[in-house]
Amino acid sequence: MAITTASNSFNEEGTSSPIIENPHLAKTSSIILVLTIAGFIISEFLHFLHIANIGLSVIALLGAGTLYLVNGGNRKDILRRVDYSVLVFFAAMFVVTYALWSSGAISMIMSHIPSPNPQDIVQSNMIISFVSILLSQILSNVPFVALYNLVMLNNGFAGDAHISQWMMLASASTVAGNLTILGAASNIIIIDVAESKKIKAFTFVEFIKIGALVTLANIGVYYLFITYL
Repeated sequence: MAITTASNSFNEEGTSSPIIENPHLAKTSSIILVLTIAGFIISEFLHFLHIANIGLSVIALLGAGTLYLVNGGNRKDILRRVDYSVLVFFAAMFVVTYALWSSGAISMIMSHIPSPNPQDIVQSNMIISFVSILLSQILSNVPFVALYNLVMLNNGFAGDAHISQWMMLASASTVAGNLTILGAASNIIIIDVAESKKIKAFTFVEFIKIGALVTLANIGVYYLFITYL
C-alpha cells in the first residue's frame, strides 16, 4: 500500500540501483506484507478445515490498518501515495458488471451459449472454458467470476461432486487475462503505471499476438488435466 521514497544511484557497472531513503518504513512494510500473505494462507486453511471463515478482505484491511497505525510519522505520506484511481477503477468494474446483469445484457449473451451440464464433465468444462475466456474480455476476469458463480449455482453445480467444474472456472478465468489487455484488470493497471513513468508498454495488438498463443496452450493443458486426470 505504501511506497518508500527512493532515488537512483549508479553502481560500478554503471547500472541504476534504487536507494531506500526510509529504511524504517521499508522494513515495516516488508514485515506486514509477509504477515498479511501468511494471514491469507492461514485463512484458507481454516476455511478448508471448517474451523473459521475469515474473509480475505478483512485480513487485507487489517494489514493496511496496521501499516498505517505503526507509521505515525508517515501517515500523510502513505495516504497521499495510495493510488486511488485503481480503487475507483475496480469499484467501477463491479458496478458495470452489475448493470449488465440487471439490464439483461448478460442473459441475452448467455442465451446464445449452451448451458453447462452438471452430469457431463467433458461438455461442462468445455462450456465453462469458452465462456470464461470470452466474457472475461468484456467484463474482466474478476468481475466475471463473481457473476458466473451465480450462473453455475443456478445450473446445479454445488457440492464436492462438481469440484472439477469449479477448478475449470478458476483456471480458465485466470488464463483469460493472458489473451488481451482487457482480460484482466491487472494488465490495465500495470500498463497504466508503466505509461505514467514514460515507459513504452504493450499495444493491444502486440499483447494479443503473444497472448493468443499463451492462452491457447494454457487452456489446452488445464482442460485435459482437470477433465481427464
